[in-house]
Amino acid sequence: MKTDEQYIQKTFYKEFMNDEDGIHPIAVLGEAHLEEQQKEIADLSYIRFAQGEVYFHHKDYEAAIFKWENIHNELSGWAQKNTADAFFELDQLSTAEEVYKSVQTECTSLKSEVALHLFSLYIKQGNLVSADAVIKNAISMNPDYPDMTLIAQRFFEENGDWHSAAELAVNEAIRTEDLHWFEIVKGYVNAGVTRDIIPSYFTEMLFTLSTIDKQLFEQTVTSLWKSYRGSEMFEEWILKANLLILDIEVKPEDRWHELSPLYKDTFETLMNSGRFIKSLSPVVPGLLMAWIKITDAQHAIYASSALLSWDETFPKSIDGWAVRKARDLISSADSKKDGFAAAMSLHDEVAHWTNQLDVCIDRRHQWIISELKNTEIHRLLVTGSSEDEIFSLIQRVTGENILAELPSTPVLFKNNNRTEYRRISENNISALGSKEEFLEESMLLRQPGSVWLQYEQPAAFLQENSLSLMLASNVTGASVLNMADSILYVIDGKQRLTETIFQGLVKLKEKNPGLKVNVLLSVQHGVVPEKTISETKSLLGRYFPDAQVFQASSAEDLSAVARFHFSAPSEEERTGKLLYFVKDILKDLLRQRVDRENSLIDSIQWNKDMEKKLNGARLQLEDIEAEKAASIKTAFVEKTSQVQNMIVEELPKLLQKCGDFVNEESDFRTLHLSLNEEMNKRIEEYLNEKAMPQLRQNLDEWISFSKEELENGQLHLEEMRDSFNAMYREERLELLCDFKVLNDWRRDADRMTSKVMKDNVNILLKRNPSQVLLKSVGKLFGSIGQNKQMLHHQYTRFIENESYEDTAMLVMERFMGQFQLFQQSIERDVAIFFRGPLAELQQTAEDTKNLIADNEFEVSTLKANPETVKDPLTLYNIRQRQLELIYSENKQTSFVKA
Repeated sequence: MKTDEQYIQKTFYKEFMNDEDGIHPIAVLGEAHLEEQQKEIADLSYIRFAQGEVYFHHKDYEAAIFKWENIHNELSGWAQKNTADAFFELDQLSTAEEVYKSVQTECTSLKSEVALHLFSLYIKQGNLVSADAVIKNAISMNPDYPDMTLIAQRFFEENGDWHSAAELAVNEAIRTEDLHWFEIVKGYVNAGVTRDIIPSYFTEMLFTLSTIDKQLFEQTVTSLWKSYRGSEMFEEWILKANLLILDIEVKPEDRWHELSPLYKDTFETLMNSGRFIKSLSPVVPGLLMAWIKITDAQHAIYASSALLSWDETFPKSIDGWAVRKARDLISSADSKKDGFAAAMSLHDEVAHWTNQLDVCIDRRHQWIISELKNTEIHRLLVTGSSEDEIFSLIQRVTGENILAELPSTPVLFKNNNRTEYRRISENNISALGSKEEFLEESMLLRQPGSVWLQYEQPAAFLQENSLSLMLASNVTGASVLNMADSILYVIDGKQRLTETIFQGLVKLKEKNPGLKVNVLLSVQHGVVPEKTISETKSLLGRYFPDAQVFQASSAEDLSAVARFHFSAPSEEERTGKLLYFVKDILKDLLRQRVDRENSLIDSIQWNKDMEKKLNGARLQLEDIEAEKAASIKTAFVEKTSQVQNMIVEELPKLLQKCGDFVNEESDFRTLHLSLNEEMNKRIEEYLNEKAMPQLRQNLDEWISFSKEELENGQLHLEEMRDSFNAMYREERLELLCDFKVLNDWRRDADRMTSKVMKDNVNILLKRNPSQVLLKSVGKLFGSIGQNKQMLHHQYTRFIENESYEDTAMLVMERFMGQFQLFQQSIERDVAIFFRGPLAELQQTAEDTKNLIADNEFEVSTLKANPETVKDPLTLYNIRQRQLELIYSENKQTSFVKA
């Protein structure tokens, strides 16, 4: 029977041997050839095909080629392939390639053989691209062909073509469902050669594997998980892995010890990634549902608490079946230990986060956290039905009668080597100056827990028993209860347990079920009857099985009780309290964010109003400056004009009276010179003795007037300053004017009115006709005696009749010249006086404008990106809630529902 294997191995010639041992195939085939030729219709193709095989085996490749080239029956395809094999052996690779490619057949075995030989040819040529194409095509055509996939796998691996190797392994795993191929895929993943292959490529293979071998499935998923972690495709992998886990069948007996911790680690990484909720929402719900589906017992509490915490925050984001399973798991799970460290870690993380933003953990919460961290002290909340017995107890413990009534503000009594009073609020921790101030603060009504008071003094009882006491009129507030390690309920030992007292205890228990309540039957003298103690224990035991009932009538009794019942708390006991205050901190930080935005909006509006007021004040001050400059300048002009007018009016009369200087004995030849000098002398005397004093007096009056005007301006500015500073609630503006201007004016006035420097005016030496005539006549007739009388008369008449207006005007202008220059500088000096306040108002307005712009930018940023603060706080709340569920002994009843 003819088979493809005979054609592949070139053993078809054995069909002609007929068990003829010892005869060479060439001889047998030659004989057969002769016999066939004798036939009327001869078909030599089969014999030639067989002869070619024999020649090929004996390396007579040319003879083989000759035989195979003459095959024209159904073996022609194999003959072509064998011919190419012969050319290959002759190292005629190009010819061999052409012949291989020319083979046309429908036989899959022949196609596969041609592909493999062509593949070998390309390998020998070093043509890896063509070899890759041929082998991939061969696999797609006939992957079951013997050694085909093995050859391809070896080729891909040797050439580092890990994508092709992985593709081959994945496809074969899906096709054959052979675990061998799944193991190969896992090996590639572990070697890290598949990291840049998209995760969806492995989905079908993994689903197939989940139906065959769950253990290998988990191992492979785990390997892929670790491989993608840290890469850009990790999130895509998580999405695909979640869908895959939710899609596969999971049986109760399946154990997922490798995937469960990976889910836990990935959830924690996502929650700590700093990403916004918008980017987490598509990932986390699916992750949590997949995790809850396959979680093992060790991680069940983490998976269920994470899912329930997320579902509380984002209702309906988790499918109902997953929520129900999570509730079932958490209701049966044991609480974990070491919750205090986890809660502190979360607190520290929140604190570090606040350092990067414009929010902070307030001083009150900082103080509370520091108190909670101190597990060496037991904080005992003292309350009860009898205030007298409570105060008696406090007095016995502290050694002092401190309070007359229960404080409205919670008080913490602590031991210290000196007495100190402190007030703890959101903004600061401040020392109080006296006991009176402390008592006054203790009675102020406030929101419960918003302010605490701390009273420290030497107290041997507290020190010896490692205690601190808490006291408050309202003890049902969550803040107060969560600060306490236990409650000591004080009852008057002389009374029985009434319904009112019992309801008070029930109310405390309802507010904080995990807080231990003990009852002290207190008497100041004697002992409590044993019957009262028994009745109280019996009544309480039904509702408070953990409550202890005891009596104490002395400090020794109290110490014994304290040592036995109020031991230092463990961190585990403080976990729930710490988590409560972490939650409270998160609420406060969110409030700060809201308050910040509202504060900025209010600030913007307020500063806009202030900017208008500042600009209005600046314009008003400019008007005041102009008004003061005008009034001061006008006053100056009035004062100097009086002197100017006086000089112009009186100086001509003064000069006209100079005729008395001329007499008949005068030397008329030089009289015009001496008379001119005399006139200048009288002018100088007039200016120094009359005009200058008058001007000095006028300037003094002007400076007084100016001083009053400028002081009025400063007074107006002071009113303006006080008004602005009242609005600013700080000494923001000064608006101080420069009064050195007045000193400068006084100095300039003293300088200008000190003395008139001699500056002769040419009065009689001018060249007008009358003066020329007199001078000429004087020179001509001045020595003739009889003419002197006539000249005297002429000179006198000339002097007395001359107007001297131009001379007076000239003298006045010279005298007043520097005052004219001074007058021109008045407006500039007044501007200098007001320059400081104007500049201050202008700068404050500019600063206000810049502040408005900064605040508007911050508001727009907050509104545009509310998730910057809100999202991290939301995620911290989810983590806080998860810790509550993990470490709380009392699971929420809503989670226990079927």
